[in-house]
Amino acid sequence: MRGEEVGIDGTSNEQVAQLLEEGCYSTNHALAIMYIGELGFLRWKSSGGAEARETAVEWLERYVRVVKICLGQQGWSADKAKGMLAEMSH
Repeated sequence: MRGEEVGIDGTSNEQVAQLLEEGCYSTNHALAIMYIGELGFLRWKSSGGAEARETAVEWLERYVRVVKICLGQQGWSADKAKGMLAEMSH
């Protein structure tokens, strides 16, 4: 029906739009976002390079936002990503 909420699994249209803005089109995308962030973190941890850190921060922060938007309501956690971000901020 026109004008009705079309949310998925209890998410609102606004939440779906925010996910799309983050480049998250499915749970597989969310996993890939975290994976890229974790790879950047491991690269930074082994080399200490600024480029690796920037990549890791960009993707891990994106993952944290995706979980905050709605995946957290479905049982997803951003604790590991937050821990990696905290480690890189020292």
